[in-house]
Amino acid sequence: MYSTSVIIIQKRCWFLSVVVLLLVSDITKIPTTAVAFQIISSTNIISSSTPSKNSVKKSSPTRLFAVISNYDDETTTTVSDDTQTTTTNDDWIQNVEYANVVIIPNTTTTMIEDPGEEWIRHLDYAAVSKDIHDLQQEILRTTSKEESIQHFETIRSWRFLAAIVGIGTMWCTPNPITIVALSTWTYASWTMVAHHVSHGGYNKLSAKYNSRGFAIGSLKKRFEDWTDWMLPEAWNIEHNRLHHYHLGEEQDPDLVQRNLRVLREDTSSPFWKKRYFNIIPMMFVWKWFYYSPNTYKELVLHELRNSKKIIPAAMDPLKATTLRTLLFPNNEHERAVRKVIPLSDVFGKVLGPMFLTRFILLPAPLLVLPGILHHLFHTIPIGSTNYFQHAIVNLLLADFLTNIHSFLTIVTNHAGEDVYSFGNEEEEEDAVKPNSGAFYVRQIVGSVNYKSNYGNFSDFFHGYLNYQIEHHVWPDMSMYHYQKAAPKLQALCVKHHIPYICESVWTRLNKTIDIMIGRTSMKPFPTHLEPKKDKASRRRRNRTTNTTTNNQSSSITWKNDHGAIDE
Repeated sequence: MYSTSVIIIQKRCWFLSVVVLLLVSDITKIPTTAVAFQIISSTNIISSSTPSKNSVKKSSPTRLFAVISNYDDETTTTVSDDTQTTTTNDDWIQNVEYANVVIIPNTTTTMIEDPGEEWIRHLDYAAVSKDIHDLQQEILRTTSKEESIQHFETIRSWRFLAAIVGIGTMWCTPNPITIVALSTWTYASWTMVAHHVSHGGYNKLSAKYNSRGFAIGSLKKRFEDWTDWMLPEAWNIEHNRLHHYHLGEEQDPDLVQRNLRVLREDTSSPFWKKRYFNIIPMMFVWKWFYYSPNTYKELVLHELRNSKKIIPAAMDPLKATTLRTLLFPNNEHERAVRKVIPLSDVFGKVLGPMFLTRFILLPAPLLVLPGILHHLFHTIPIGSTNYFQHAIVNLLLADFLTNIHSFLTIVTNHAGEDVYSFGNEEEEEDAVKPNSGAFYVRQIVGSVNYKSNYGNFSDFFHGYLNYQIEHHVWPDMSMYHYQKAAPKLQALCVKHHIPYICESVWTRLNKTIDIMIGRTSMKPFPTHLEPKKDKASRRRRNRTTNTTTNNQSSSITWKNDHGAIDE
């Protein structure tokens, strides 16, 4: 029986691998017909020559100056040979003229090519900060608490339905319905429920869904609120604090370009080999193999710094930690990591609870079910002795699918040759103050959104991560707020000439993998052009003593155990 289960797992894994490989390989083969129009900006900031139809590339533009979509009847876009005018209910958007417009037929999206870095030099950071603050207040004012909570309850009900279908059928022979349902249950629990609650997105809307104490403090709370491979306390440090408030900096633990530096700099392997033999396999296991150990590393380092303890000089705190690092250390840095992060903690506190509840306790009743059926009906149904094995296979395949799904919608949000990074290795941190003009600009140009029809169903399967730009600008707002704010923030970016990227998740996957394998690199942002008053801190690292020197103190303080900045 067990050998049969192994064979089933292998066949399913190969099937999933083939599907992913085909999707990835076909990304660059999808022709996209584009028609270009020349629009001369009335401000004369931008100018270009008119391209012919034949000169337009068949691939979607990779550098976007802005994106405007017709989300509802309040926004319309018209194009002629001379001008393009966007009309909305907001007076300041009236009669805006654009340059280098590229229109994709059969869509409602107009993409405007980035004319270069000139927009940065002319950017009014104070005006950006004011407009974004005003837009947030408008969204909060025009959206009731009841609407946001009702929307959240709808998302939770869909997650609950997926759990019922998945758990109720996991005893069956491995099948797509069970696998997708179990995977959706786990995916929704993380990307929509835990993610936004731990950010404090519902703190001011409901006492029931509050970040304070959510999934932390005890195993009981973790089981009740959110059981996944990541330790919730570690997630709060790594994601809610470091990633969100150091986006695209060397201090950002999710900076793909830095984390994959060894693979990027490996010139002995061709790109195709790195893509299919390094990145694609990682997609199936990345949450427990890389993300869980790395988030826990950030928690351990956080606790060491708070207790004034010294981090080993051989350990580079910025390097990513994986299970391979801990199990098979092969250099001084990795051996130092092994000393700082006990394996017993990683398997006991971090990975253990998910493994115990999902793969042992959840299917365990199926071990005694045949005996119960025999006692009640004096017979054992054919195949009932395989129920437990079926459940294990379904759960394993669902976990592989969840890893792939979350990789597609999470890892690809902040990587690509058209996405900006900030700072460099020598100046480890060049942070900006939260809610400043520079902070807002970084969140916009350091993130990307995904194309969808912007309805609840499509948003659900994107994990509401198709609003990544809005989420990074306002981390503590609800999913419903992001849905309402997206078109208005896009229009605001047009006003200030700030690049705003919105492409399909498949396009973003291809661009992210290109970064990972070293085919392309992210765009360095000229942080010296940011206002000095928006700077929070500059820290340089002494690579000999593994210490940092502050040139300016940070304005970010953390005194709580949840994910939001102290009120």
